[in-house]
Amino acid sequence: MDKKIQEHIRSLSNADLIQYINAPPDTYLPEAIAFAREQFDSRHLSDEQVRSAEDELAAREAQRIADANAPLDPAWESVMCSNTIGILSAWFTFRRTGRLRMARELLHIWLSWTIFWLFVMIVLVLLYYFVFR
Repeated sequence: MDKKIQEHIRSLSNADLIQYINAPPDTYLPEAIAFAREQFDSRHLSDEQVRSAEDELAAREAQRIADANAPLDPAWESVMCSNTIGILSAWFTFRRTGRLRMARELLHIWLSWTIFWLFVMIVLVLLYYFVFR
């Protein structure tokens, strides 16, 4: 196993080490997981320290879920008509950072504005064609 991986594993906090060990089997190399278990055992953590690390992991997971389900700020609606590239960039950022509800709401708002302006354009073209021509 690479020395950088070993150094990375040694530098992990107790909570991160527990998360590393409990990751799905195909996430890390088996040798890396075995080394992480050795590191965990070598730290001789008390039950209280293990509980504290598990509580930290639970809090992180709760925060991740809260971020994923956080609503989109209403200020985004006013930005919709001005910068499609910025909206696309924000959508990708929300998706990448796990803020799925925000990404979904942003997409819905963008689609609503796009459909609205498409409808306005069609009405104007029809008006021009049938009334002013």
